[in-house]
Amino acid sequence: MSFIVSLIGCALLYYGFSAISKLPGLSGGADYYVEMAGIDFHYQSVSRGVVDTRDVVYFISIIILFLSITNRNLIKR
Repeated sequence: MSFIVSLIGCALLYYGFSAISKLPGLSGGADYYVEMAGIDFHYQSVSRGVVDTRDVVYFISIIILFLSITNRNLIKR
């Protein structure tokens, strides 16, 4: 069960924000910021070999976010 939930969560973080940014109601600037919240936006530049501090900060903050959620759940038990 946890594998399936994790798989869906990863898919949403990777594909979801790109798909949401393509909605017609978000055109005009908001689409860029929605797409910037997803992993795919940051992974494209890293896959080309460009290491940008914004990408590094994004990935570190995502790691810290999920580690803190995990820590909180473990403390609750």
